[in-house]
Amino acid sequence: MRGSFLLAWIGWSTVLAQPVIIKMAPPIVQLPLSFTTQPVSLSVTQGAQLLLSSLAQPWPVIYQWHCNGRALPSETKAELRLSTAMPQDAGDYFCVAFDGTARTTSHVAQVQVVRLPGVTPSFVNFETPVINPIALSPNGAMLAVCNLPDNRLELFDVRSGTPVPLRSVPVGLDPVSVRFRTDEEAWVVNYISDSISVVNVVRGNVVATLPTPDTPADVVFAGQPVKFY
Repeated sequence: MRGSFLLAWIGWSTVLAQPVIIKMAPPIVQLPLSFTTQPVSLSVTQGAQLLLSSLAQPWPVIYQWHCNGRALPSETKAELRLSTAMPQDAGDYFCVAFDGTARTTSHVAQVQVVRLPGVTPSFVNFETPVINPIALSPNGAMLAVCNLPDNRLELFDVRSGTPVPLRSVPVGLDPVSVRFRTDEEAWVVNYISDSISVVNVVRGNVVATLPTPDTPADVVFAGQPVKFY
């Protein structure tokens, strides 16, 4: 039976010969923490608002939303609201409520984000084959590596025998080959960009971009004076 009750005992005082009323405080019943509103699975279109709702009682309650098992630091309210849903927002969401003593977890809501027609992912893998993706400087102090999927040239100090990252230099699309011309200069061949990036490996920047015919694959240096082919 729910509710609050006031219990009283009525007796007789042997001294005053009059009734005595003893009042007893109502018992305090602590209801278990539980979700009264559960998040539900849904599907939204890319760019639309994503809204998940939950509610736990009794109050006060602290909330923490999770996505794919990872806590979302900024989502600490009963509602999770994303103004613009993106494909990477898809996943399994649930909420954890905490009242200072106990914790409880909501149901899992599966969120799907439907891509808009004509919208391509931010990352495109052209699956271009590499030709000479690793090169050692003439003095043997620096290693250059083509990072094809991220369109970068990664530079490492190898004087100790163990590669130590130095810097990462943005170049053209799909760098498939790298060659050192000098200890301070490396040439990177970009297959999709149809170009060669001339990189100053000491400063870590591109100093020149040379256009090439379609889909260049490699570059070599030869002759006196030295020419590139």
